[in-house]
Amino acid sequence: MKTVEKDQLTFFDKEISFWKIDKEKQPKSDSKKEKENDSESTYFHDVIKIMRECNFMPNLSGYKYMRDSIIYILKERKNGNYEISTSKCVFKDVSKKYHSTTARVERAIRNVIEQSWKKYKTNNLLLEWFYEKPTTSQVLFMIVELVESSYI
Repeated sequence: MKTVEKDQLTFFDKEISFWKIDKEKQPKSDSKKEKENDSESTYFHDVIKIMRECNFMPNLSGYKYMRDSIIYILKERKNGNYEISTSKCVFKDVSKKYHSTTARVERAIRNVIEQSWKKYKTNNLLLEWFYEKPTTSQVLFMIVELVESSYI
């Protein structure tokens, strides 16, 4: 239970009262939230590592969209949802996060994939998986599979 004390503050000759919460006596945060943040941070680092191996350029705006899309898919799969629609669910949530539209998010991710495909034709992790230029959902789920296989 939180301990609360009432304090007084004088501001332009008016007395304002507010509640002060003692932070030392607060209970510790839920372990579920800590575990979720922990798994998100480990996913974050693993996703970035694999994206670097695929030679995706982080200076493009679609890079952050792709990263967050992959992390979203990983969280959904961890919760048991294996039937995920990229255009209906993933891009929609990412576009809400960045105050954009789903079309812009998808186009930016497609641009990142295309730039990597054009620029690094000889040394690219994508070439090991695909013979033709892959679609956005193929690349997203490929990276999800690589991250999940590192946890097995």
